[in-house]
Amino acid sequence: MKPGLKSIKPTHIYGLITVLALAFAVYSHYSNTARRVPVFAVDPLVTTIFSPETTSKYGFTLQDSDGETIDEFVYSQTGYFWNDGELATKPEHILRPFILHLSEGTIIDVRVTSASRNVVEPTLMLDDEGKSAEIGFEILEGNDGFSVQVIYSGPRNALLSMEGVVEGAPTIRDRGYSVGGQILTYFATSILAIPLAIGVGILGFRFILFPILDVLFDKFVKVLGVPSLENPMSKEELAAKDRNLKQFVRRFFWIAIVVILIALGIASTLTVLQADRSLLLDHVPEAIRGN
Repeated sequence: MKPGLKSIKPTHIYGLITVLALAFAVYSHYSNTARRVPVFAVDPLVTTIFSPETTSKYGFTLQDSDGETIDEFVYSQTGYFWNDGELATKPEHILRPFILHLSEGTIIDVRVTSASRNVVEPTLMLDDEGKSAEIGFEILEGNDGFSVQVIYSGPRNALLSMEGVVEGAPTIRDRGYSVGGQILTYFATSILAIPLAIGVGILGFRFILFPILDVLFDKFVKVLGVPSLENPMSKEELAAKDRNLKQFVRRFFWIAIVVILIALGIASTLTVLQADRSLLLDHVPEAIRGN
């Protein structure tokens, strides 16, 4: 029997079965546990509504609700808020109000543009400083939610975020702010997938490819290990050279497999950078996207 297969011990098989069983148990636990999962995601599309050059070019101005002239760029962006869990969320389950924040600039207007159902009845209350808005609703069942349009003045790259606490969910799951945020999300997913892929790759390489390589080595390593007439080698030296060559090639293949798997993970992440807007928002329930 070749070394690759001979080295397989019952403890290896038992260990692999144990790891798979634990992984399945963890997955089953979390997939079958009913939870409240508030999620907030931001559309990466930012629309310019007004620019200061418009005043000089067309001769009109833009004013806020207090009659003050706005001399900054004005943008529009959409955020999505929904319950990604199985348990319904009602006002009595909210332990800390949901507040929508703008990192820079001033919120001029905020409004609900769509809701998954009429019974959701979302409400918005903008604060006096135009920095945040409190969000309310009557009920959010699984995949229930609504979209919010935020019109603000200030820098284009101002960040929208949300805070709040609901019973059973101390934080709001943030699905990424923009393209950069989405990349981090996908990259985090890749980070979780890479170790599993590496483990599967190494096991397959160790117990499937190694025996095959051993056969090939037996055929070709002898050719590489034939001593020259000027420097004849003993059988022990030939055996040592054969072992060293095999170890070198095996290590090379191990490193190559790990590098390839990591490269594939990074490549899939970078693909998100070139992805269109629909792909970035594919996790948002269709009922609240409105487009």
